[in-house]
Parts: sequence; structure tokens; C-alpha cells
Amino acid sequence: MKSLLALIPMLVLSLSITAQCTPGGGGGGGGSTGGTSSLTSGGPGGISNFSLGHTTNQFASKATGLNSLRSNLLSYEQVKGSPFLNDEAIEGVLVLNNGTVLENVPMQMDLYTHEVIATNDHGKEILLDNRFYKEIRMPFEGKELVFRRVNEKHPEKFYEVLYDDSGMTFFKERDVTLKESQSNGIVEQEARFRKRTNYFIKHGVDGEIAKVRLKKKDIFPLIPDSELIAMQAYAKRKGIKFKDESDYVAFLGGDRE
Repeated sequence: MKSLLALIPMLVLSLSITAQCTPGGGGGGGGSTGGTSSLTSGGPGGISNFSLGHTTNQFASKATGLNSLRSNLLSYEQVKGSPFLNDEAIEGVLVLNNGTVLENVPMQMDLYTHEVIATNDHGKEILLDNRFYKEIRMPFEGKELVFRRVNEKHPEKFYEVLYDDSGMTFFKERDVTLKESQSNGIVEQEARFRKRTNYFIKHGVDGEIAKVRLKKKDIFPLIPDSELIAMQAYAKRKGIKFKDESDYVAFLGGDRE
């Protein structure tokens, strides 16, 4: 398993790409808006176009903060379990705030620090600055996962979007906590990572966010009565049993007429 100290290298944007991809919104210019490029092709917006050697003050400050934080944490090698969604890098897609699409990017998601670790053309691991990306897509366990920044209270954090339309977003937090090592003088328990899953429903683009369990009594009250009756009828026709995540995704995406 990788050590924390091995993950310190920080992704820093070149001056030209910074002008195009300001945090939190699109920025035109360069003809790259909406374009598609590959990490290996070195096309517009590709990681090979980012500069690792020349930093602006803004990114130098962020890098210093990361170094300080990581120096105070246990090495991952000293902790039982894994903090990663995927223990090996998986090629996925990054979408920048301006719409530029980066394809075939090897990535690993750290669920403890909520950081995305990409591998550049030279095989070097770099931390992405989440503010400059609006979507991540990654194949995992037989399906494509979609991650977006959908929680205004944590604007730089990516959540897995399970269902999304103009009125409702059903999303998931894959989270890892660290239980530190403990000793009672006789037996010492190892530090370990613990994985947990949280679910949320959000109404509208800027609507309130409710934390929910995968239970009808949590989710049904959040659906307007005018839609709920039709959706329940749809669930009955389709034999949806409301036993797991996929059942609720199918239910929310069902007939509302």
C-alpha cells in the first residue's frame, strides 16, 4: 500500500490553463471548451499540459497546507485496511469546469482524505485540485460511477450521484474513518480504516439536503404526493422490493405520471 508521503506531489495548473478553468465555473478561451482530450495524447487540457514545476502563489499555498497535513498523519502502511475506493488506478474521465473532457486518466479515489490521485504521462502520482473539476466518471465493479460536487456545504467534495433530474438528486457518500491504535497495557489494537456509506436526497439545484437511510419511511416523505402515488404504482408493476440501493434508484427513476 502506498505511504501518505508518497502521495504528496501536487497538481498545479499552468498559467494558460488556469485562465480557462477558474474554480466553480466555466471560462472560455483557447478553443478547448467542450473539447475532448486524452491524458496520453497531450491534447488540450490534458494533464501533460499542467505544470508541476512552476506554481502560482495560490497553488503554492495549497501545496504547503497539504504537506503540513500529511506530515501529521500516520503512514497508510501502518494502518490496517484500505482508504481507497480502488486499490489500483482505474482509467476514468475528468470533466473540467469549462466542459473540457479528459479521457483515459488513471485515477485512484482516497475516501479518507476525499482526494483524487491521478497518474500523469510520466507515471507520477499527483493530487487533483477538486475545485477545477465538475465531474468524474469511473468504471467500478461492473458499472460506471459518476461523481459530482453536489453539496454546497462541502463544495470541494465529490459525491457519487445515483439519480439526478431537474427536481431531485439522490447521492451517496463513500466515507472512510480512521480508528487510531489503542493499548490497555497488555494488548495493542492496530489502527484501522473503517468504511461507511451515507445517502442523501437534494431537491433542486440549491435545495435543502436531507440525509436518508434506504428505508421507505425516510425517502417517501421527501417525494411530492402528486408524484408518489404514480411512483408507488410503478414500483408495484415492476416488482421493486425496496431492499437495496438499486431498488431505490429504479424507484426514483420510474414513472411519475
